[in-house]
Amino acid sequence: MTPEAFTAWREAIGGRRFLMTLGANVVNTLIFVFTAKLDQSGYLLTFGATVGAYLTANHMQRRLEAPEAKS
Repeated sequence: MTPEAFTAWREAIGGRRFLMTLGANVVNTLIFVFTAKLDQSGYLLTFGATVGAYLTANHMQRRLEAPEAKS
């Protein structure tokens, strides 16, 4: 796979930030849930915080990249 094809594939499924968020949640699950270091409410809190950070960053990035809004 060429670098250009990989970049196109990555952007088609959600982009670099989405893949990093997905990877962070997989690691979070493996470390905290399967080792019994975190109960269900703690897991849901960390998962929700990760999703919230992703959504906030995505919203801000789109807002900064958008042309000036009409007043």
